[in-house]
Amino acid sequence: MQRENTERRLLRSLQVSNASDAVGREFIDSSIAIIAISLLGFSTTQIGILDFLESGAALFLALPIGLLVDHYRPQTILTISLALKVLLGTLLCLGLTFELTSPVFFMPLVFFLGLSVIASENAQTSLVPFVAGSSGQIETAISRMAMADSIAGVIAPAAAGFTLAFLGPTPATGAAALFFVLALVFAWRTMQRLTQMNSTTHHASAPHVADDRSDESQLENDTRTLSQKLTDGFRILGRNRFLFGAVCLISAGNIGLALGDSMVNVVILRVLDLGMPFFGILGTVSAIAGILAASLAPAIVKSLPVRTLYISSSIIQALVACLPLLALMTPNWAHVLFLIQSACWAFTLTVANIAGFSYIAKVVDKKFLGRASAAMRMLTMGTVPFAALLGGVLADIGAITVPLIVWPLLTATAVTVYIFLTRPAASGRA
Repeated sequence: MQRENTERRLLRSLQVSNASDAVGREFIDSSIAIIAISLLGFSTTQIGILDFLESGAALFLALPIGLLVDHYRPQTILTISLALKVLLGTLLCLGLTFELTSPVFFMPLVFFLGLSVIASENAQTSLVPFVAGSSGQIETAISRMAMADSIAGVIAPAAAGFTLAFLGPTPATGAAALFFVLALVFAWRTMQRLTQMNSTTHHASAPHVADDRSDESQLENDTRTLSQKLTDGFRILGRNRFLFGAVCLISAGNIGLALGDSMVNVVILRVLDLGMPFFGILGTVSAIAGILAASLAPAIVKSLPVRTLYISSSIIQALVACLPLLALMTPNWAHVLFLIQSACWAFTLTVANIAGFSYIAKVVDKKFLGRASAAMRMLTMGTVPFAALLGGVLADIGAITVPLIVWPLLTATAVTVYIFLTRPAASGRA
């Protein structure tokens, strides 16, 4: 009973930390996007460069971060990454206060912000099996984290838009830093409680704690080369047909999303001039859809095979990706079309992500989970920086409609490839 109470407190602390982190990310991401596009007038190429730098951590540093998560435990890396976010939020707030508004100031800041996001997300995913009492609770824990993430995001996007519109950029970025501080406090509490729980159970000679200590010894005594350790995640993904197919699906879909997503912000804020408050409202609509998706996800995941979920959600996303282009062609319907796009995209993406994270957390040994998650993130997000940069360049030298056309085409291609790759896997429910 005492251990169950401790596990519940651990999950609550992790959920509060995750939710606070989500609010901080929404504030700082929305602030940077609005400041760069509307207040500073960055070109689409410069916006693409910022997206490239923020996403570049997934390509260049995902594998080392995954190895660090496995070696030093996810709770430690989570605490360090949140401390870095506090520092970056504070620097951005001070920079705007002293009018440091050149792209040179924003570029390293968004790179390290991307680095901290990669580290914290990997650590949060890898931490779930350590705080969940059994493998059956992993799915529920991830769903609750996603719901807390979405609930926290309801207020943040709209609040960021209104704060920037009426109070200026400094209060918005200052609020982001404060939420990162709150996330850090609860992450620290999670780390302390987990250490205390393991220490107490170790004195009681619990078998699973002995296994954890054995895992630590195996990591420390692993004499393989660094390259072999870093590529463990790729070998795990390659041996699982569903994971490999999911990587191909998400990778191709993310390329299209990266090409078009930044340009959608430009269309909303600059081309159609729908306003900063509406930009924030779209984020709130996405968060509300995410809450609904997270609340329904456990029942949906239990009733449908994961493969079916991925295929159906990707088909919907391919159709929804056409709406920004349609909004550009029919400005009178732009508000409605963007609201539909935000809601549908957030709902399908949340359900698919919960299904995927639950699956990988169940089938992968937790001592390799950091590396497996890192490999999956590197393959799925590694192309995003180049696609984001290409989207900005295509819009500058061609037309803003070019990346908006490529986006749904690539998403449709992605689901076709996924169906082909996973077709022989008649393994029923993945």
